[in-house]
Amino acid sequence: MASFKDLDPTLGANRGHETHGQPDMVVSMMTGSLLLGLLGTRAIASSLTQLGIASEELFRGERLPVLTLSDSASDPG
Repeated sequence: MASFKDLDPTLGANRGHETHGQPDMVVSMMTGSLLLGLLGTRAIASSLTQLGIASEELFRGERLPVLTLSDSASDPG
């Protein structure tokens, strides 16, 4: 006696579908690592930008106080 899968041609076409599940699994596994890589790259870029701004401020000299030297303090008499 023949089963329904043998009689219906559309059901027989789904038999080979089990082998196509592996690329879907690989894509789903790679999606998480890709998203983590993008977030990590964004965090590194932001950190480097902040470091550049801080070094620019340091070399500009705005954080250093202006020293005022009076002439009377340097004269001993």
